[in-house]
Amino acid sequence: MKKLLLVMTLGALSGCMSDSDDTEELSSPIITADFSTAKDDLKVTFTNTSTSTDSPIDSYQWDFGDDSAASFAINPVYTYTVADTYSVLLTVTTEDGGSTSITRDVSVAKIPGNPTADFTYSPDGLTVTFTDSSAVANDTIANYSWNFGDVAPGNTSALASPSHTYSASGDYDVTLDITSELGNKTATVSYQVTVTDNVIDPVNPQADFSSVVTDLDVTFTDLTSVDNGSITDYLWGFGDSTSSALASPSHSYAAGGTYSVRLDVTGSDGTTASNSKDVTAYDPAIEPTTPTVSFTSDALAELPSFTVNFTADAANETSPITTYAWDFDSLGASSAFNPTFTFADAGIYTIQLTVTSEEGIENSYSESVEVFAPVIELPEYIACQVTSTSSSNASNRDEELVSCFVSDVAILDKKQAGVWCAEQVSSYITGPDFSGLNWFRARPTLTANVLETACP
Repeated sequence: MKKLLLVMTLGALSGCMSDSDDTEELSSPIITADFSTAKDDLKVTFTNTSTSTDSPIDSYQWDFGDDSAASFAINPVYTYTVADTYSVLLTVTTEDGGSTSITRDVSVAKIPGNPTADFTYSPDGLTVTFTDSSAVANDTIANYSWNFGDVAPGNTSALASPSHTYSASGDYDVTLDITSELGNKTATVSYQVTVTDNVIDPVNPQADFSSVVTDLDVTFTDLTSVDNGSITDYLWGFGDSTSSALASPSHSYAAGGTYSVRLDVTGSDGTTASNSKDVTAYDPAIEPTTPTVSFTSDALAELPSFTVNFTADAANETSPITTYAWDFDSLGASSAFNPTFTFADAGIYTIQLTVTSEEGIENSYSESVEVFAPVIELPEYIACQVTSTSSSNASNRDEELVSCFVSDVAILDKKQAGVWCAEQVSSYITGPDFSGLNWFRARPTLTANVLETACP
């Protein structure tokens, strides 16, 4: 709001009047009020440039034109609250009482600042609500341009605070570009937004654990795995009527022995799983025993085969057997409990089995095993006969013999018959029977001996 001011200039005049023609004129002091301004947004720095030629300036009074309190500073700095044009009045007074004033219009305006782009987001399943939190000094945001980072079309928006629904779970780079209204300045910000379908995938826990035994003390380590989510609850049963709800507990047994330890787990979706294993604790006061070991095999002359199945027979009193080491006469090895081994030839082989108890005590057993070669079926000769169509030694009899076989290849070549091949090894002709009344129609019989073998 502009303020109407009255500008007054006062001068001090003095003189003497008499009947004499001689008069003396005294001039008043010359006072000039003036000022300059420097603006920074709504803040104005006023610089006084007033002068007085005769009497020094004694005081300054500023009226900033906005109903605020007057200022008596020589060079005041004043910040307006509203951009507008104000009539600023400066009154200066000299030491001898003279004063003068000047009024000037001073226009102030907010200088548009640089915008800062920013936003927050709130996902709900695949739908995300974006909230603009951009800012700009002395200006407003005129334009918004969103890119939600998924597949076009439909992945952009010009709203200030839009919502967007994605088609699938994932991480998306969302970008917001803004443009200010007065300053026409731009700014950009990008965030990675993660969305997840509200459909909860099953945790599908697979309970598992390992154990380390030190005498009667056992340390258990949880090895449970999940497809999704996490494990929320654990329940251990140590096989001696005690339990624990820790993820990986330790337990001390009162006596040595083998205990059935069970782990029950609960996934974050409420599904459960369990696993049980035998754990043997040892009383250090009891001397460890040596394992007993032997084995058997199914190598029999009645059932000859190069492939032999072995069965271990091992036991120990104070601790279970933990490892099995088989040596098949230096031809191969196995750590299986009951292995199978295929020999290349028949013969007598020395087989050794070494077992180790959980207490680290070993014992070995060796035995000779005779391997018998399997029986191979010998090929059979088969005969093929066909009656010739001619009464003489025609040249087409080889072709006539071909009809004995399901093949397009000549009889003298190998014939495919399933997984077997047939090869002619000899042929002969049986002469026709000329007895009887139809002797003139007699035909010879063609016969081929064929060897049936496996195909190459």
